[in-house]
Amino acid sequence: YPADFMAAVLSNQGEFYTTMAYMEEARRMGLRILLPDVQKGEMAFSAEGPHAIRVGLMQIKDIAVKHWEAFLEERNHKPYENLTDFLLRTQFNQAELETIIKCGACDSFPLNRPQMLWILKATISSILEQRTRSSLIGAEMIRTPKAPRLRDYNEDQRLRWEVELLDIGVTQHPLHLFKPWKQLRNFIPAKHLKDYKDEYVQLIGWLVTTKPSSTRKNERMLFATFEDTETMYE
Repeated sequence: YPADFMAAVLSNQGEFYTTMAYMEEARRMGLRILLPDVQKGEMAFSAEGPHAIRVGLMQIKDIAVKHWEAFLEERNHKPYENLTDFLLRTQFNQAELETIIKCGACDSFPLNRPQMLWILKATISSILEQRTRSSLIGAEMIRTPKAPRLRDYNEDQRLRWEVELLDIGVTQHPLHLFKPWKQLRNFIPAKHLKDYKDEYVQLIGWLVTTKPSSTRKNERMLFATFEDTETMYE
């Protein structure tokens, strides 16, 4: 059960390696990595079938724990019908809602992210006012304007939001943001290192972790672990 096992490792936030390092290992194992989802995602990372892992809502940065607790209680009581219903029945503030939308956790609603952010900005005052009232009839109490046609984020923009707001790249490895490295000359993929024994080589990688150490002469040294889009190396 590789998906269940890796979901448990990721939920435990790892040990020596970072969450992203374990997630990339899961990707190399052939598992699909899915964005967090306010409709069906859990706080922890979870397996979705035998070949996919859903990123846990816990991975979204700068969200108050008490707001997550209120969100889950409401969702368990009744699923969120649409974006306005979600905005109305949760306790997230505007900054938190922007983060949740930008990272892709609201993609299950039938709008693209720029449109959802537009609706948020247009209705947030009414939403906050309505939340303070003692009796709520539902989302129909808020007049939701029709979102204009807005161009969705491209792959690079989505990946940048993932790295900034989740500390991981879900849709792709963060190295894809630095596409020119694929055209650089005289570098080798890390998976071919074994073919260059006793030779100087040039590699490109994403820093995973470091470990201070000392030589036999008590000189300070440092082990550094990197990864490219295919494997890890030290």
